[in-house]
Amino acid sequence: MTEETPSAKPLREMLIEAGDHDVADRAEVEIELFCMEMGDERFAVEAGLVHEVVRLPPITPLPGSPPFLLGVAAHRGEVLPVVDLARLMGRGEARLHQRSRVAVVRFEGMVMALLADQIEGLTRIPSTLLQPAPVGATQRGAEFLAGVSSDPLGNFSLLDLRRLVQVARSRAGGA
Repeated sequence: MTEETPSAKPLREMLIEAGDHDVADRAEVEIELFCMEMGDERFAVEAGLVHEVVRLPPITPLPGSPPFLLGVAAHRGEVLPVVDLARLMGRGEARLHQRSRVAVVRFEGMVMALLADQIEGLTRIPSTLLQPAPVGATQRGAEFLAGVSSDPLGNFSLLDLRRLVQVARSRAGGA
């Protein structure tokens, strides 16, 4: 039987085992999120799902595809669907410009490029700052919200990427 090395244990667990409960309670767990902007609002997804950010590649439109699916783009030998998050969420459409970027996400065996108005990058927040999504929220795209929080740049909504992928697949006629 192998013992867990001290470095592999979360700090909070080690402090609790050592009997220092006051310090353990103050040792906040941080979560890392990837932030982007759509219109005048900020959104985030779990950072571990975003593999890279790249310039918006040339997009090949797909006839008959839903409006949120801008088409497909070649990236590192793969053909990626390019999804306009604003359109998918019913919040208008992303503003395309020369400096447009997409976040390449890998989730449950699917790879896609997510387009937003502005890609901000990573932020870290204490997990205690993440609050559940408002119950009964009625704004467009509320079905995709997993929570809300803030960082030094302001408030943001955490997106439920699982729900986004499910809806995108169903609206595109996929499995």
